[in-house]
Amino acid sequence: MTKNIKQWAQIGQILFIALVVALIYSIQPYRLFYNYTESVIQGIFISNTKPETLSKGDFVIFVYPEPIWARGRYVSAINKIDYFFKKIKGVAGDTLSVNDKKEVILCEKGNKAKCKVLETLAYKDSQGQPMYPIEWKDFTIPSGYIYVGTDYKKSLSSSYYGLILKNKVIAKTYPLITWHAEFKKVEKSMIPE
Repeated sequence: MTKNIKQWAQIGQILFIALVVALIYSIQPYRLFYNYTESVIQGIFISNTKPETLSKGDFVIFVYPEPIWARGRYVSAINKIDYFFKKIKGVAGDTLSVNDKKEVILCEKGNKAKCKVLETLAYKDSQGQPMYPIEWKDFTIPSGYIYVGTDYKKSLSSSYYGLILKNKVIAKTYPLITWHAEFKKVEKSMIPE
């Protein structure tokens, strides 16, 4: 009798977990998303496929706008379309420049007092293939566009494939569980209110 109760309890737990997963997948516009790449925080995310706003610091998913020089290198030959997961680093009104050290500098709303280095440009990828980054020169991000990138040095950013139209963003994501070594804790600012 006790064995049957334990079996039914286990079946009940499995059914409950399946119900919760099904419920999460049925709630529009939210979806679970798993990131395994090193370029952004590794972990499980919930994504909103209909974000009302996009702000600096948000994590987003978009279709990779493959530049001509990179044809076939970074997109799966099976899918023909690859989705990139990046962080918004620059928004409309921010200014982009490249200094003598080949560092991409972003100045918030063009304010020279509020500038920071986003990345150092690379001219070869990890396989030694040539890359052709955009060498920004006091370029102001226009309305409707965002600059995306990561904190990982070997990751492609808008400096390699251009700015992303906001309406091309497929989803905005929020970390649920992360385990990337560089991100031991989830910042409060990353969690939606």
